[in-house]
Amino acid sequence: THIVDSVFTGDNEDIIIEEIKRANVICLVYAVDDIASFERVEKYWLPLLKRLCEQHVPVILAGNKIDEGKDVALTDAKVDAIVNAYHMVEISVDCSAKTSENLSELFYYAQKTVLYPSTPLYSVEDGKLNEKCVIALSRIFTIVDTDQDSLLNDAELRAFQAFYFDTGLTEQQLYKMKNFVEQSCQGGLRESHLTLQGFLFVQQSFIEVGKHESTWAVLRKFGYNTHLDLMEDYLYPLPVLPLGTHVELSSNGISYLETLFDKIDKDKDGALSPHEVNCLCELSPNGLPWNRTLDLQTLVQTNAEGWPTKKGFLSLWQFLMYYDHKRAVSFISVSGYEFAMGEPPVQSLSIFRPQAPTKGRERNVYRCCVYGPLRCGKSWFVNSFIGTHQNVLLPDTSLPMDKLSIGVNCVPGSVISGTNKDTFLILEEKAEDPVSADLVIITYDTTQGYSFSGAIDIKQDLEKFQHPFIIVGLKSDLESIRQSTQLQPREYCHRNNLANPLFFSSMASEKKVQDAFSYVSRIVRNPHASHNKGFSDWIFVGGMTVMATILLGMIIYRIRSNPSKA
Repeated sequence: THIVDSVFTGDNEDIIIEEIKRANVICLVYAVDDIASFERVEKYWLPLLKRLCEQHVPVILAGNKIDEGKDVALTDAKVDAIVNAYHMVEISVDCSAKTSENLSELFYYAQKTVLYPSTPLYSVEDGKLNEKCVIALSRIFTIVDTDQDSLLNDAELRAFQAFYFDTGLTEQQLYKMKNFVEQSCQGGLRESHLTLQGFLFVQQSFIEVGKHESTWAVLRKFGYNTHLDLMEDYLYPLPVLPLGTHVELSSNGISYLETLFDKIDKDKDGALSPHEVNCLCELSPNGLPWNRTLDLQTLVQTNAEGWPTKKGFLSLWQFLMYYDHKRAVSFISVSGYEFAMGEPPVQSLSIFRPQAPTKGRERNVYRCCVYGPLRCGKSWFVNSFIGTHQNVLLPDTSLPMDKLSIGVNCVPGSVISGTNKDTFLILEEKAEDPVSADLVIITYDTTQGYSFSGAIDIKQDLEKFQHPFIIVGLKSDLESIRQSTQLQPREYCHRNNLANPLFFSSMASEKKVQDAFSYVSRIVRNPHASHNKGFSDWIFVGGMTVMATILLGMIIYRIRSNPSKA
């Protein structure tokens, strides 16, 4: 604690004003035996402090010299009137610097008002919680209300108590609290469970009896600073990551979002309606982590009404993590991850730094850039991945999706050979920045003779990025025709050390569509699978086989020619 003792002399006002602006708490001292001293506080100092302090700085009135006796003109009513008139004044304490009476109490209150100021929480004049405090506590109530019935049951109250006090509520404590609310707050209980009104009443009661440190303990545990704004390290719990870092949801992050989906899906229809999506905003003062103009139906799996399913919801979050992890993890943090999972929000992520060892971990989110000649069916290919057979474009958003067709979905690990882990693919059509792609998909129209020629040109333009490639022939449900190129697609792939082309139809059955994208998932997880043995490879293998045969023959000949040496 750093104490600055300031005495006003008339020529040091600038110095005092500078100290006031830097102060965390201000103690205004007057002499209780001198009414003029008190009036100076009332008419000069308090108006000055009110004018100078843009943010709330708590003030303590210290009536010194109580050992000398009080001025008869200085009544308790006058002191109380000042305390009520100026919200910055937290408390008034009578003391004596000469005898040290109440000095320890004075400094105790000074420290307490810095750590647990009442003014941001409560208006003495109005006799109620301030609006900003109500908003903060309402968000906390929503997070703690895990079953989303707008009530806190006994289990939720115990979890809440254990989270911020590391101790549970006994049956007796629960009974006393409920009995107090029932008798003192109409509408505070419903079916023996605490309503939001009752929850706010309990917190207000703590403040009114001088136990506002209890309310501050709750607020700070849920990320609030002294001004009732969410703290920076709570909003953004990640350090600055190096360029090229890949961030995706961990298994714990996926579990949390699955629970959050079930919590928000109040009608239990397996999809989030616009109203239910809006409920997410109650958890974060910054709103949704995606732009409201975003048409989710064109991006992820939705139901017939265009509402995201659970699979689509998780795909959306993996997409957000890939492109804007800072914004996405901020929402996960403020929506109550630590309360629900009992661990810091950073545990919701898997972070892969460039050139850093993965220690056996595997990525589960991959970006696949889709290219092909004009009107070959690229958008149909992308939209088939999410089950939307429409050639649609995404609206402009804050994310890099302007005028692009993007589809994000999950391929179950059960249908991918070589792994049991789900794979999230981000298919991005005509990506302007293919540098960070994990796989490049070159498509062509099997019904147009010139299409494969255009596909080859596109591939050659992109070879400088040294990505793995696969070739996909689209519209395979229709009659295919011979391509105008000298090498047909299969032969081209063989000569260029590529896997055989994948033939795909957006009109195929769901099973065949799934099989196609499970093949893409296998390739992107194991890029070497995108290569076939080219012509030179076969020459090398054949040459080695001939050499091995000659060597073996020579050994057998020498053994037979010299049996005694054998």
